[in-house]
Amino acid sequence: MPDRSFSISLWPSADRCPGHATETILQALERGGLEFPAFCRHGHCGLCRAALLKGTLAPGAARQPAQGLLAPGEILICDARPASDLELRLFWGPGRAPQMPARVIRIDRDLTGTLGLGLRLPLVQRFGFAPGQFVCLHLEGLIRAYSLANPPHERDLELHIRSSPGGVLDHALAELRVGSLVTVEGPFGQFFYRPQPALSDRSLLLVAGGTGYAPMKSILRHIREGALEPKPCALELIWAAETPAHLYDHAFLEKLASTWNRFHYRPVVLHPASDGAIAAGTAPDLITSELASGAICYLAGPSTLVAACERRLRSLGVPASRIYHESFGWDVPLE
Repeated sequence: MPDRSFSISLWPSADRCPGHATETILQALERGGLEFPAFCRHGHCGLCRAALLKGTLAPGAARQPAQGLLAPGEILICDARPASDLELRLFWGPGRAPQMPARVIRIDRDLTGTLGLGLRLPLVQRFGFAPGQFVCLHLEGLIRAYSLANPPHERDLELHIRSSPGGVLDHALAELRVGSLVTVEGPFGQFFYRPQPALSDRSLLLVAGGTGYAPMKSILRHIREGALEPKPCALELIWAAETPAHLYDHAFLEKLASTWNRFHYRPVVLHPASDGAIAAGTAPDLITSELASGAICYLAGPSTLVAACERRLRSLGVPASRIYHESFGWDVPLE
């Protein structure tokens, strides 16, 4: 494809930046120094919706799950490439969501590769979400999306933030202190727990990679502590990481498994410790026909892991209607 250049204009801000035929609109805007809340970056979450006011797009974009959320004339800028000068009106999420102040009440900087952040919303602020959804965190001009790790019945929000040493996000996070004020926007996302009347006869299989564990923690705690609807007969969590130290909530999950007889925790790492206490391998290695049979499956984490787990489930005969997934934009070798 020839690398032709085009102009991309945004409304109502009147921002403008150059774009190229070989890059997505989102890549062009970010290269131009503009920040937008893009979560999955693979057409799954629908956060980067835009109305195409003028211009044409390059053909060949794949059909993405979030396109079912689009109204006529709308596109996903993470998946679309320009074929002419463009004029766009951007939206944040599948509908504008409220922004609200939040106070930092907890910072856990001791988690390997991950920062734990506790946030408290104002007492007068109503905030409802489904387990598995995410919010956008506004921090020093940056906008980043993070899954909520707490259950909906809990007032305080819990975020798990993957570390990127030397990046602008890590610099902004380093300035945070208990008592700092940030802005939260949301909730967003079509990945969330869907209780079903017949769920008590089925098992739930949760598969997470890295901080893809965060929405799974929300789902687990919701079912354990707050759910009034029928509970699954069994819950299985596979959590894949690079090393045992990257399983940053391992102690909590081991305790949960020891006190909740219908829950089973199956950690797996690429680089095991010498004691062999945690299995070596990848998430698909642990997905057996026994676990998959009749299960409703939720997958979250790096896109490579999610794709590999979905292939494994489909090969075991699990229909697409029983698989829900959330792909993150970063990739680490956890498949």
